[in-house]
Amino acid sequence: MTRQNAFRNTAIVIIGLMMALALFEIILRLAYGDMYRKRPEFFLADDELGWKPSANLDHTFYGPDFKIDIRTDNEGNRLGTLGETDLSKGLVILCGDSYIFGWGVSTNETCCSYLDELLSDASNRNLRVLNLGATGFGTLQYYYRLKQFLKRHREVRIAAIIVAHAHNDAVDNIKSVGYHLDLWNTRNRNNKAKSPFHIVNFISYSVDGIRSERAPRADRYEASVEREPHLRDVLLVHELNMHEKKFPSTVEFDGHIVSFMDISEEDYSIGRTIERESLTTLQRDLILVGIDFIHYMTSHRNMKIFHLTVPTTPGWYIGEMNEILNQSNPSQGNEVVNLGQFPGMTDFTEDAINDHSGGHYTPAFNRYWAYKLLEILLEHGIVRRQSY
Repeated sequence: MTRQNAFRNTAIVIIGLMMALALFEIILRLAYGDMYRKRPEFFLADDELGWKPSANLDHTFYGPDFKIDIRTDNEGNRLGTLGETDLSKGLVILCGDSYIFGWGVSTNETCCSYLDELLSDASNRNLRVLNLGATGFGTLQYYYRLKQFLKRHREVRIAAIIVAHAHNDAVDNIKSVGYHLDLWNTRNRNNKAKSPFHIVNFISYSVDGIRSERAPRADRYEASVEREPHLRDVLLVHELNMHEKKFPSTVEFDGHIVSFMDISEEDYSIGRTIERESLTTLQRDLILVGIDFIHYMTSHRNMKIFHLTVPTTPGWYIGEMNEILNQSNPSQGNEVVNLGQFPGMTDFTEDAINDHSGGHYTPAFNRYWAYKLLEILLEHGIVRRQSY
């Protein structure tokens, strides 16, 4: 073979490969839209919280079988239809986990977004809603996130705080203690969607998905991942580093001593907690500490603190939470109201839960929830008192 023929054959191979890659790139974009385009991080590691939403997001993110549009402010708080929260207004602050954050729904479909619109109108633009929810948080992280916000904004006027509890808080609090003691930490993974070429990001996710499938611990999207491993954890870019699992015998939280003497797998497992239909002593103690911290930190603000458990919470957990709230310390200068399971679902006739992986509430139910919360705020004079 002559040198000229060798060059020609090599050029043909290279051109063929480039055309094949270009075709694959086109097919990916047609099949998945902008799913594999370059994107920012969704959640970031945080030393105190474990993780938190990234700041200044305005992007579409993808789960295995759903996508959500997410906007956040410069502190990582999720925004709604009305956009940036005017902190010179009176605030109704919502603390919670993925139900408050709005997992699986887009910017204008969260409960907080709907309530923000309703409350702004009802108060003649004098009240706004602040969404401090974050996926996977427990009671202690509700406290830490609220504490971080109030430390940055000491002069904000708070009309009310709504704390939405969920039954997975009992286990999520254990994780929060791990971060608090620096036994565990989170670290930012390499962002797999950092290339402008969809094919590069697709391959990166595929390799990671195959590796994760072989790991001992399956993740919550296992059914979808079995079909398409490249869809694993498209949303998340942080991971847990559990370099030490053993807790000390006691842990101190600002003067509150909690015993970890007999911690067991029962405390770690939400599955066993649900099967048992009761909380362990440690789980109850940590929830109580988180609630007491919120009450103490916000004392003497002349406002109301509402506690509720999210509507789909099991009945046994409602009883547990009622007992814990009855044991909690008051918030000096504020009124504390226990709404129990709120709202009830008996008069809601549409689908309440999304049918995609991850579940959580539909936009219709989030709208219903927001209307019910507005009724509570009106009933307790929050809107009337702040409208001036």
